[in-house]
Amino acid sequence: TVAIEKLGKVPILPVLQKIESARNFKQLIQVAGELYKDDFVRLFGMEVRPDKRNTALNIVVFNQAGTILPFILKSAYTKEDSISIKYLKIQSELAISYFRVLGETENQAAIRAGQIIELETKLTATHLDRYEDPAVTYNKMSVEDAGNVYPNIGFPMLLKAMGIITDTIIIANTNYYKVLNNLLVSETLDVLKWKIKFDYLYRASLYLSNDFLLPRQKFLKAYRGVQFGLRDYSYYVQELFRDLVAELYVREYVSPDVKQKLTVIATNIREVFAQKIRESLWMSEEIKKIATDKLNNMVMNLAYPDHWESYNDVIIHRKQFFSNYLSIAHHNYRKTIEKIGKPVDRKQWRGSPITTDAGYSWEENAIEVHTGGLLLPLFDVQADDAINYGGIGTTIGHEMSHAFDDNGRKYDAKGTLINWWPEKDNEAFQKIFSSMVEQYSNFTVYDSLHINSKSTFNENLADLSGLILAYEAFKKSNSGADTIRIDGFTLNQRFFITYSVKRGAYEPKLPGFAERFKAWSSTATHAPSEIRVNGPLSNFEPFYQAFNITKSNRMFIKKKERILIW
Repeated sequence: TVAIEKLGKVPILPVLQKIESARNFKQLIQVAGELYKDDFVRLFGMEVRPDKRNTALNIVVFNQAGTILPFILKSAYTKEDSISIKYLKIQSELAISYFRVLGETENQAAIRAGQIIELETKLTATHLDRYEDPAVTYNKMSVEDAGNVYPNIGFPMLLKAMGIITDTIIIANTNYYKVLNNLLVSETLDVLKWKIKFDYLYRASLYLSNDFLLPRQKFLKAYRGVQFGLRDYSYYVQELFRDLVAELYVREYVSPDVKQKLTVIATNIREVFAQKIRESLWMSEEIKKIATDKLNNMVMNLAYPDHWESYNDVIIHRKQFFSNYLSIAHHNYRKTIEKIGKPVDRKQWRGSPITTDAGYSWEENAIEVHTGGLLLPLFDVQADDAINYGGIGTTIGHEMSHAFDDNGRKYDAKGTLINWWPEKDNEAFQKIFSSMVEQYSNFTVYDSLHINSKSTFNENLADLSGLILAYEAFKKSNSGADTIRIDGFTLNQRFFITYSVKRGAYEPKLPGFAERFKAWSSTATHAPSEIRVNGPLSNFEPFYQAFNITKSNRMFIKKKERILIW
């Protein structure tokens, strides 16, 4: 820490000088491309992922980007209410703090901060919703054509600066890059430079002195409601050397029984899911066969990977914290671009195994359940089935069901983007969609705040599906039929209690929650935990039976109004 403070802004002076040296926007874009490997530049977003129309191979995808505030707060750029004004004000204060450290006067810094917000507002206006129809974001073109369509960006030159060799790319949001292409000539070079500097400083601040770190922590607390510690070096090690730390953790704390037990649970849930599809009243025989094939071909990456990543090319020097980070970032970047044009490895993990996360990939038709989440209240090898199925089981069912939500159902067993739904089945799904959207639009938190039930539909559907699938698998397990009580509760009750505790543990209602909820509710893809617990349970008959729920209870929903999916 002493060495970091002593260096101050010295580590980033070469970067700032490089940005400042650009004499026109074309040179600036080239500089931005060269700096992209540091993972701090966000004027454009690039990732390497399976080609949606040819998922055997990886391809370069350019995504929308351009803002410091997270996507869920995009409305802050366009609304003029007090909450939106507050969030833009705290971003402005962040930028002013950074620019003052760089030597700008208070007035100059404020002007530059305002210009950046104006620029970000123009870019945000083009942003697509996260759950936009995947076909809309599949715009495949040659690099040469991209260069002609967006001549100011100059994709051939940009890719070369990024160290990427390819002849084909996908532009996920064509309107974003159209606007960015125009802004490169309509905005002054000075504004563009300060935008890139701001992006770089914000993301680099984690590895710089307190002059940069403290304003970032203040900014994050203002919109997240959480006070972050100054320097948690264990976090840095876990985040930057993900596989290295995960391998040590698994070797020390995770027995082989964990993965074996998790595999049994996941296999049982998949079998129940297959049965539910076969017995479905709203799916045709044609769609049942295709859906079953997709389910059977789903890859299940559970607990931790079979092979660990090597960091042999990373160079670490004592007292050179920032350069150490850059060495790791460049390692990660090389690993990413090495995949371009190569076969897709469906067993390769996207996330860190030691996080508490889980996910589903449409293009790979694969779920991922991380070992970091295999702790109570979600899972324990010695715990009874009510705990394990009510905890991690509902998570597994949740992720599996994403293969058949309103986006997942547009991909086949190989992850190819294709319409395999007959019109009759599509209409049946749309009825489920409409019913759930209507029902969830009436749910409230803090008594009066409503969620956007359309943007949260896929997650709401997965919550209900995961609950149903895990419960059915639990009932088929060795202890599913037991009538014993533990701590005064039946096993059925323990299943539902575990589900509730699991979800509630993730999102305590911190001070200012209502205000933050109002700001992000219109674009959020996940409902608040209260709704993610009570919504599915209110639609599930076994829950009513387990706790003798009647009309007098707040969670009661008439049978004819409950959502029936599986």
